[in-house]
Amino acid sequence: MSQHRQRGQALIELAIIFPLILFVFLGAWTGAALIANNDSVAQATGYGARIAAELGNTCTEVSGSLACTKQSGSCQQTSADPCAVDDEILSAMLPSLKQLSNSNPTEIDIYEPASCQPSGGALPALSACSTTQGAPAGALYTDKFAYCSTASTWVLQNGTGSRSGSAPCYTNAGIGPYLLTYRTQDIDTEQAIGVTVSFQFTAPGLKFFSQMDSSYTAITFPPEGS
Repeated sequence: MSQHRQRGQALIELAIIFPLILFVFLGAWTGAALIANNDSVAQATGYGARIAAELGNTCTEVSGSLACTKQSGSCQQTSADPCAVDDEILSAMLPSLKQLSNSNPTEIDIYEPASCQPSGGALPALSACSTTQGAPAGALYTDKFAYCSTASTWVLQNGTGSRSGSAPCYTNAGIGPYLLTYRTQDIDTEQAIGVTVSFQFTAPGLKFFSQMDSSYTAITFPPEGS
């Protein structure tokens, strides 16, 4: 009789403890997955911002005047149109974003972080460059791209201009507001450029747990001609 009682007690204890163990396991799995996804997105923004800083505004200063040239055979419509540079930035980020698990990138913002500008050649504190969902409120200009699942492409969302496309998901697409002429590289007062990725994370094993998250990188342009 005592053996039956011990078995029954063991089953009751297992019934109580097992859900707790399972909950702890799923919580640890969720935390690890979120950390891994944030790291992948941070790497993607790092790649994008690095390319953005290297490309700058594809302009040169001649006799005190800024001269920009169109990119032959590209989407660029005018000398200040940023689409060719933006395409290079997106291309640098996509390999990392495609490796995400449990997350869907929803928005990419390429912006001038107004609160993250150097002063007198000194870089600002990292806290001054912080951002939340999407581009930060202090951004002066932002080229906003949203993922179009029907066309499997990233499309400009808040541009103004005459350029249009036939792919679905275009909303007021055109020339991005963060023009090339705004991406200047003056010595000692070089501007910064930021890249933010927003993504929807869904916990593995806990499908009811889902949240929006974002990561960003802001990098100062190298001096002109460096």
